[in-house]
Amino acid sequence: MEGHCGRPPRTAQGGRPVHDVDGPYCSLLLAQMGADVVKIEAPGGDIVRSIGDRDGRGLGHVFMNANRGKRSVVLDLKTDDGHAALLDLLADADVFCHNLRPAAARRLGVAGDQLATAYPQLVFCSMYGFGQSGRYADKAAYDDVVQGACGVAALQADPAPHCIRSAHVDKTVGSMAATAILAALYERSHSGLGQSVDIPMYESMVAMNAIEQMGGLVYDPQDGPAGYSRTASPPIASRVRPRTATSRSWSTPIANG
Repeated sequence: MEGHCGRPPRTAQGGRPVHDVDGPYCSLLLAQMGADVVKIEAPGGDIVRSIGDRDGRGLGHVFMNANRGKRSVVLDLKTDDGHAALLDLLADADVFCHNLRPAAARRLGVAGDQLATAYPQLVFCSMYGFGQSGRYADKAAYDDVVQGACGVAALQADPAPHCIRSAHVDKTVGSMAATAILAALYERSHSGLGQSVDIPMYESMVAMNAIEQMGGLVYDPQDGPAGYSRTASPPIASRVRPRTATSRSWSTPIANG
């Protein structure tokens, strides 16, 4: 588990801290907007540290890129001391967000409703795999799992489904979470009340894909098939000209509309 603590720009939020336990991309965006972000890691460290870690220092390129501009602290929230230290941080915080499964967050005593009474000023943001009203409510999810579940992998079929070669879901959901946090802070600036924000990965990605991929299913009665013709072009691999002995570079035509 990881976390972050940040402080928005003084001109926007009066300089009070923001705390976050999650989404390195969400908190990266907030840091780039001026928040003072403190990343909270368990004693074992963020597992992302090992990705591309060539020299064993735990400073792989993904970790470095996703956590630039942040401070950090190690807390074991399974211990009384670690939990107490987190509560001390929250006393001066604007935002607390995490990517724990809801049941795990509750076991650690960091679910929004467990903290709201003591910290009425906080904006709580929870990022998790699946919405809480469905049968997968407490299942863990990762980028590739959600790419498969929400249909992104099927949209890349060539002919078999495969994932986009990017952490597409993590970054998209992180962007949605950062936007929602800013909206919650704006509401708090008027009402004076903290807010609770839930960002389920699966539902967020289904909603994003549905904009264009629902096609004729939008209408009742149905008016045509699902899908979006512009993004149903033949795979790039079939449109790349073979490289010849005299060619200087690969040539890949790009459809215009």
